[in-house]
Amino acid sequence: MFILKDDASIWDSFLAGDDQAYEYIYKQYVQKLFLYGITLTKDEEMVKDCIQDVFIRIYANRQSLSKTNNIRLYLIATLRNTLFNSFRKQNTYHTFINSLEKEEPADDDTAIEKMISRENELENEKLLNSLWAVLTKRQKEIVYYRFTEGMGLEEISKLLNIEYHSVANIIQRSLKKMRKFITKSD
Repeated sequence: MFILKDDASIWDSFLAGDDQAYEYIYKQYVQKLFLYGITLTKDEEMVKDCIQDVFIRIYANRQSLSKTNNIRLYLIATLRNTLFNSFRKQNTYHTFINSLEKEEPADDDTAIEKMISRENELENEKLLNSLWAVLTKRQKEIVYYRFTEGMGLEEISKLLNIEYHSVANIIQRSLKKMRKFITKSD
């Protein structure tokens, strides 16, 4: 029903009290929000709680919410703020990390193939962690939005409330830092 509609009309339906629109929004974005949330903290339970808080809050306050034409951006910004508020309440600040799910080798792999595969995974993970470590928190966040979430520079600038050109410069500097690190490593 909502697949062919744009974000603005789906959001308007939700704001008007359409529970099917709310259900659609939840189903479309809950997993994406979780994947985003675990890039900000390893505490999966905190992420799940904050996502539930976001959906409860938007449902309870839908009469007073503003219109949007980008539901994903709206929900990510809301989850980000909810997580940061939760960090402040706990007086705990977590570093931004990107956790990658490990794929299990197929059952027909031999023990040697599994060992080689695991060794390669560990090397790749070590390289990614090293690359990630050379970036500042702000750079990590913007690189995540750009390359993992696929957000455009304009979306990122609106989400973080910074200039478009600043976003472009931060991405450029981040990539330059990572290239320089790889060159040094070789």
